[in-house]
Amino acid sequence: MGKGKNLKAILLWILSYMAFLFILIMLLREPITSNFNENKYMDALNEYKRILLEGERIALDVAFYAIDGIKTAEVESKIGFTDKEHLRIEALLNGIDEENLSKGLVSYIKDGTRLIGLSIKNGIAYVVLSDEFLESKDIGKAKHQIEETLRMENPDLRVAIIVDDEII
Repeated sequence: MGKGKNLKAILLWILSYMAFLFILIMLLREPITSNFNENKYMDALNEYKRILLEGERIALDVAFYAIDGIKTAEVESKIGFTDKEHLRIEALLNGIDEENLSKGLVSYIKDGTRLIGLSIKNGIAYVVLSDEFLESKDIGKAKHQIEETLRMENPDLRVAIIVDDEII
């Protein structure tokens, strides 16, 4: 009989605790959600949504080739929620626009090359690209474009370009 009484007491205690938590949640639910809606988090979320929908753009410098060597060119890119290095490489991989083409600039990076990953640690940028990069017209010049694009704000940055788990 002692076990049955203890089991009933434990069940009653658990049910009482659950009822207390339910009442507490119901009482605090409105202040928590209204506080969330009134503070900076909703403003930040709305700003991110606006940027995504309106497609704001930013001017970025990237490296293309001209007859007399590598040159810096300004291109526009859609603002994303990432760092400038990612935006620069994405802009470079999008290819050369008509304005820069008319200036005699070219890109040696194969069309369709995609950025799979980019991280910077201990002064080294690790750039992971799709297989298409290996089909570039001149791998050395294509690699140089990526390196120079990443070094625009940090000239001492070392760059490792990786395709299929191998450093190029």
